[in-house]
Amino acid sequence: MRVASAFEHLYHLGMVTTPQVDAEQELASLCGGLNASYARLVAIVAQALADESWAGGGIRSPEHWLTLRAGLSPFRADGGPPSR
Repeated sequence: MRVASAFEHLYHLGMVTTPQVDAEQELASLCGGLNASYARLVAIVAQALADESWAGGGIRSPEHWLTLRAGLSPFRADGGPPSR
């Protein structure tokens, strides 16, 4: 009984299993890739705004362009809620 209690105590102190480590590593890798993609998206939009390459072909505004080309909702393309 004492040995079982000792093992239960060790487990509850934060023992991490191999599947948990694998999932955390995969999640960290995926999030890193997403963050890099979002940074690239922001850079592309900033350049398009600077040189007005978004204009043309019936596009009415940068927000309209983002809605059509990036799949953003009109709300998100407009910047979302105001900052506080």
